[in-house]
Amino acid sequence: MAFVPYFAISPTFIMSLVGLLYGRDHIIPNPKDNWRDASFDLAIPAHNEEKTIVLCLSSIKRQTIQPREIVLYDDLSTDRTVEFAEQFALEHQMNLRVVKRIEQQGKTLALYELSKYSNADVVGVVDADTLLKSKCYFERLIQELFQGIGRASACGTITSLTEHDREIEYQTSHLESYFKQHPQLQLSPDQTIGHLIQRAISNAYRNELYLFLQHIVYH
Repeated sequence: MAFVPYFAISPTFIMSLVGLLYGRDHIIPNPKDNWRDASFDLAIPAHNEEKTIVLCLSSIKRQTIQPREIVLYDDLSTDRTVEFAEQFALEHQMNLRVVKRIEQQGKTLALYELSKYSNADVVGVVDADTLLKSKCYFERLIQELFQGIGRASACGTITSLTEHDREIEYQTSHLESYFKQHPQLQLSPDQTIGHLIQRAISNAYRNELYLFLQHIVYH
């Protein structure tokens, strides 16, 4: 028997519909000439992300605008997340500061803490398993924030991290030099057939869900 999924008539859907009928923000943009000079701090909350933290930092290193400071909030990791992050940051001259927590607190509190104590013009947050595909990702977000009065936040499109994305990042100069320095590292996830199929199915589902949310519901 056919039925209407709950999410289709949820409060989120109703609020999204109201926003769509209301239309775009009516605030008149106020372009700034000095948005490129804005100071920028970045938070990375992490829990057992030794397989991805170096990928994340490598993609950050390729950005056209670099964070003034990167704060890694370690949520009680039991693997080598912090060690790998500090090694990569030291070798590539990235200003990384590690905050070790006494309990898991997640992304929201990491961004709150950075916003509270940072004096930067812009604060941002990325997950430790995030790979920024565009080199001007931070640049475009900061520009978006500075070109409109009252615009408080900005974000890009999020999709799942694929095996192809990993392979491309592994071949960048930053990671190639890092692996030469540390040939013993094994950062790839489990490559058995079962795990590859599991990740492929999961990524296919998540990509459709992410795109639906970001281009329809959040719109």
